[in-house]
Amino acid sequence: MVIRELKLYHFGKFHQKSLSLRPGINIIYGGNEAGKSTIHRFIKAMLFGVTRLRGKGAANDDYSRCQPWDDVRGYEGLMIFEHGGKRYRIYRNFYKEDEQFSVFDDVTGAEIVLKTGRIDELIPGLTEANYKNTISIAQQESRLDDRFASSLQSYMVNMSMSHDGTVDIGRALASLNEEEKKIKAHMPADRMEKLKRDMMSEVPVEETQRSLVKTEEELRKKKEVLTKQINECREKISEVRARERRERMEGLKLLEQRRTLLLSLKKEEDHAEKRKDVGLFGQWSFRIFLLLTVLAAAWMLIQWGMGLDRMIYKVLAGVLLAGAFIAAAKTSFKKPEDVIDVESYENELQSIQKHLSPYIKKYGQQLDGPGYSERLQKNLEQLNEESASVTSQLERLAWEKEQLEEKRVKIDDVRAAYEQAAEENRKYKKELEAVALAKMVISDLSGEIHQKFGKQLNEQVADIFSEIAGQESRSVIIDEKLNVRLDGTKQLIPLNRLSAASIDQIYFALRFCTGSLIFEDEQMPMIMDDCFAYYDDMRLKRILEWLAGKNRAQIILFTCHHREEKILDELGCGYSYTAL
Repeated sequence: MVIRELKLYHFGKFHQKSLSLRPGINIIYGGNEAGKSTIHRFIKAMLFGVTRLRGKGAANDDYSRCQPWDDVRGYEGLMIFEHGGKRYRIYRNFYKEDEQFSVFDDVTGAEIVLKTGRIDELIPGLTEANYKNTISIAQQESRLDDRFASSLQSYMVNMSMSHDGTVDIGRALASLNEEEKKIKAHMPADRMEKLKRDMMSEVPVEETQRSLVKTEEELRKKKEVLTKQINECREKISEVRARERRERMEGLKLLEQRRTLLLSLKKEEDHAEKRKDVGLFGQWSFRIFLLLTVLAAAWMLIQWGMGLDRMIYKVLAGVLLAGAFIAAAKTSFKKPEDVIDVESYENELQSIQKHLSPYIKKYGQQLDGPGYSERLQKNLEQLNEESASVTSQLERLAWEKEQLEEKRVKIDDVRAAYEQAAEENRKYKKELEAVALAKMVISDLSGEIHQKFGKQLNEQVADIFSEIAGQESRSVIIDEKLNVRLDGTKQLIPLNRLSAASIDQIYFALRFCTGSLIFEDEQMPMIMDDCFAYYDDMRLKRILEWLAGKNRAQIILFTCHHREEKILDELGCGYSYTAL
């Protein structure tokens, strides 16, 4: 495969940018921020599209980083390349609202329909993972992706067994892993745990139900007792009220009699007091009597003294004496009804007071105080309140029993759901066991294949490393996960003990070998973006010389230095030079 032309219509900082490439070595020079990495990303984007993430990661994904600066809607490009003796044209519109991917025969103009929509249908083995781990090296990314090991194992299996690329361990394992995730996601473990916790509440439900039934029985008995007491209290209140009503009526009658008698007695006493205040000498009759008596006496004395013997004087004296007699009689004699019988009054009052005393003691002076019926009424009210409280408690218990019954029904449903989930779980466990068995078989197969190809891969990487490093050949050990170590005198040496340049060289050798293994006889381009930053001049000279000697179909080298062109000039190696 040889890339002939790149047209960045709208991509990153570039607008209508064209770049022509040739077979052999192509040096693309540019300072910092010149766009070298953008063009590197453009090649990958044209082959595989751009990655779009969701959520917070969307701000830093390839789609966002490569969006055009001038026109977001015009997010597109074109690449022309040669492969298998034919010339192809790829067009892509990366804009998410109008995404397009088209492949044409650049000679006939006929569109080539890819059923899978992937470029590896046209160029076998050219997947994004293989591209990233073999023919493309980005800045400070010489180490291979851990997931690439499965792709390499797939090609080892294909070479060993089918030779037609039908076996893809990576995809098989990825599919199995995805299936395993789906099975685990569908496994009702969390649901079973929750259902189990819900079922555990069945015992408290039964205990609570027994407690509620016992409490309900006690409350109903209490309710019956209270109802009986209330009825008895009501009957007693009726009886007591009737009796007290009679007693109060009798007492009130006695009070009225006492009041009337007291009023009469008071009235008579008032009259007696008035007569007492007037006294004997204060009475008009007595005064008249006294006056007439004095006058009569005086008159008689005068008559006797003067010797008057006339009839008229005698008649006058007699009249005076008669008037005095009448006045004296009126003063000295009273009518029987005018005399007060105090003793009779007192006796009657004592009799009334005697009969009235029990009523006053019981109901107070006015007979309107609380009686036994009022105390019974308060007791009845307390009984009614207690009965209402018991009724409320019974209603609450009825509601709780209803809720408890609903909970029991739910528990029965939960138990049934748990049994169903347990059955599902058993089924999923069997499926997981099948997936685990399939993964184990694939792992065993890939391990066996690695044993066949591992030695060859180790030797090839060691040879290339020795050539580009200018060192004696040292054993390199690469396991099935592409972990690399060097064979030391007494132990295996991990790569982190080597210099950064040596590590880059070993991984470069590994990329070259795995790329040759995956793409077999197909000459794929090597695309490197400032990947020799840790190399000194001697290391850089060796690797450029080695690359030139391999006669690769195409090498695209992005650099911000002039070392590469100087070394190639010294070596007399031809190259194409483009300055951005």
